[in-house]
Amino acid sequence: MNKLTKYLILLVGITVMLFTGCQDLEVENLNSPDKERALANPADLVSLLNGAKTTYFNTVKERGNHVFTGLSDQSTGTNAYYGWWDMAIEPKPRLNNEPTYADAVIFSNFWDGYNNVIFTANLIIEQIVIAETIIEVDGVDLTQDILASCYFLRGLGVGHLGLIYDKAYIITEETFLPDVDPTEFATPEEMVAEAVANFELAKAVASANSITFDFIGTELESDEFIALANSYAAKFLINVARNEAQLADYTWATILKYAQSGIESDFTFTSTDDIYSVWNLVASFTVNGGDGHYQYTDLKVINLMDPAYPIRYPTDATVLGIATSDDDRLVNDWVFDNDFGFLRESRGRHLFSTYAHIRWDADLYDDGTYAGIVVPMFTVAELELIEAEVLTQTGATADAKGVIDNGARSTRGGLPALDDDAKQTLLDAIYYEYCVEMFNVSQGIQFYNMRRYNRLQKGTALHLAIPGAELEINALEYYTFGGEAYADGENTADGSNSWDN
Repeated sequence: MNKLTKYLILLVGITVMLFTGCQDLEVENLNSPDKERALANPADLVSLLNGAKTTYFNTVKERGNHVFTGLSDQSTGTNAYYGWWDMAIEPKPRLNNEPTYADAVIFSNFWDGYNNVIFTANLIIEQIVIAETIIEVDGVDLTQDILASCYFLRGLGVGHLGLIYDKAYIITEETFLPDVDPTEFATPEEMVAEAVANFELAKAVASANSITFDFIGTELESDEFIALANSYAAKFLINVARNEAQLADYTWATILKYAQSGIESDFTFTSTDDIYSVWNLVASFTVNGGDGHYQYTDLKVINLMDPAYPIRYPTDATVLGIATSDDDRLVNDWVFDNDFGFLRESRGRHLFSTYAHIRWDADLYDDGTYAGIVVPMFTVAELELIEAEVLTQTGATADAKGVIDNGARSTRGGLPALDDDAKQTLLDAIYYEYCVEMFNVSQGIQFYNMRRYNRLQKGTALHLAIPGAELEINALEYYTFGGEAYADGENTADGSNSWDN
């Protein structure tokens, strides 16, 4: 058994712990059960699956997502907690993911969380497909429901790893049991292809059976589940490119087919109790920290809605006032705050902001209530942006304009139709919607969009390296990305189409 296999087996204990309600992935579990104990009866497999779902949620919504909002200049701040200031620093620095870095967990949580989901899914798939286990609970055969869920979750795990890291492992129910060579990595494109293949397996099970997919209390029947799998396939396929040149390798027709067969209503759920229920941790940290906001919205986003507003805070004694915009979302989704709170001038006044995003946690902002908060997982607005981008790239610009004009731009923003359907007009409008409508909705979504159009600042890491702790476990050489001196356009942004050019 190699170091990777041992590492993954330890993650089972984290899964069991997390489904009971623990919110932080980095909490140590001192009582990891072995495989035999974890699979003592069919009900244990259901518990493992529920744990994997919660692990996925905690990973996709955890506070470390500010790695992506900071690198893409969507959020800003000088709070050193959880590496947030490091991500906001300009010019963009070389990332430090060594195990000795105080906030190394912000890079390893994604790796650990998604590999945990994959491992647990493999464990259950092995029992169903190879061991031919029937999972019956209280007289109800849940085998096919669980199998479809596991293929879907495995697809989510491998897909996110493909978007976030420069390389990762592809491990299945057949390959995770023997030794896995810790030096055999898949490319991001291979990871995303594997994710889509898993979604197809999940869809096949759902098509052949009447299943129910239960995600932390939100239930989807077969047709809805298939539509969600199609949506994620489109999401991963369109977001994998590290630069604009790689878009030439896209099969746009495939992405469009998935997008047009996707969800017709937002996939969300609502928190039901106090702080220890599942809730949108990444959004809540932009709301209030007692003495101010932990994370502010970068002024580049406010400048998109009000072009007269500066893209960086003045470094002199100027205090900015309220921005104005024809976009209703500036008032509805953001709150003006010029008290500065946690912002420290000694760490760079140019990183200051006067706005914080409260769309998803308005109740928390108003009265500190965690119950009743709507948590977005995948919205129709995101799917529409994918469809509009594909139509733009394939020359169907009139159709793309129609999708944009009739989407959140008008329904939530109250903005008029675009003036024309020129390709750059449409791409700029799509970028605008990613920054405004998709703020705090989907992990890394602005970062991925800006990455594939070379919009990130020069020196911004285009993906994360394998966490230093993982490299250390497998005796692999340390490496990382980022920093203007390393701006090759392949691993670190060259700034050729940077938002601040």
